[in-house]
Amino acid sequence: MPLALVTGATGMVGANLVQALVEQGWRVRALRRATSPTASLEDLPHEVAIGDVLDADSLRAAMQGCDVVFHVAGVSDHWRAGKAKMYQVNVEGVRLVAEAAVAARVGRVVLTSSVAALGIPPHGQLLTEEDSFNVRPERFPYGHSKFLGEQELRKVIQEKGLDGVIVNPGAVLGPRDAHLGSATVILQMKRLSLPFLPDGGMNLVDAHDVAVGQIAAAERGRTGERYILGGHNISHIELTRIIGAELGKKVPLRRAPARLLLAFAHVVDVIKPALPPDLPLTGEIMRHSTETFYVKTDKADRELGLPHTPVEATVGRTAAWLREKGHLK
Repeated sequence: MPLALVTGATGMVGANLVQALVEQGWRVRALRRATSPTASLEDLPHEVAIGDVLDADSLRAAMQGCDVVFHVAGVSDHWRAGKAKMYQVNVEGVRLVAEAAVAARVGRVVLTSSVAALGIPPHGQLLTEEDSFNVRPERFPYGHSKFLGEQELRKVIQEKGLDGVIVNPGAVLGPRDAHLGSATVILQMKRLSLPFLPDGGMNLVDAHDVAVGQIAAAERGRTGERYILGGHNISHIELTRIIGAELGKKVPLRRAPARLLLAFAHVVDVIKPALPPDLPLTGEIMRHSTETFYVKTDKADRELGLPHTPVEATVGRTAAWLREKGHLK
């Protein structure tokens, strides 16, 4: 049985990866901090390695005997953690993981990046693996941090001979979201209804499909290549309709003019210091809601056999988990 180390295993993407690895016959070692909540892993067999992606010694110790390292840990909610911490984890953390893998003679590293690292596509165009970050860093710091993290992995591949592969998931939704990250979109829709919706969209992908893609990348991805792990390109309005149907709630489906949202984004920038720090609302998020982050998955479909769970099924699975855990009543 091959042994995999999963960083970020207590997060939703990492926990779904642990589940898929166990189901496919892998042994799993989960790297986590001593204070990390473990609810997302409580029913899954795994070893525990206490450490941190910013602690090189703990990384090398955790990687001993591992065949593959799945580096999933990262910071996306910079409105909580702060931009400095986000860059530290998403950039320096990748370098430390890659260098530790070389030192520990790990067979392969699979870096879970994001489609955000590919930049923002012009309306009507699809992002592909050939795209590169194309906006000012201050306009999209999360995407910039993931782009820089990929660069760090490539340096270690080129300079130290690491066998590394990059995967770029879209917006991931699924169960085991103990931190209530992306699942918040369902909870918020249950609690309130916005009178207007942004006229943008995203690529929504099921967490299980991402896990299948991560494992396939470990088994047959090409060294140094990146693979977009996407699901379905869907507008915010259509996603709202699907979530509303799952909740049995009628929701308004009126479009908000982009110019109105962009103006509101400037207001949010000004008042953000006075808002609750955990509130996932920033001018950056408002501006991005008008964009269409649509992608093309041909490469992952062809080389990794990427599955594509219907959006309705993904929303249903996530809502069922939220109900089971008492979050959705």
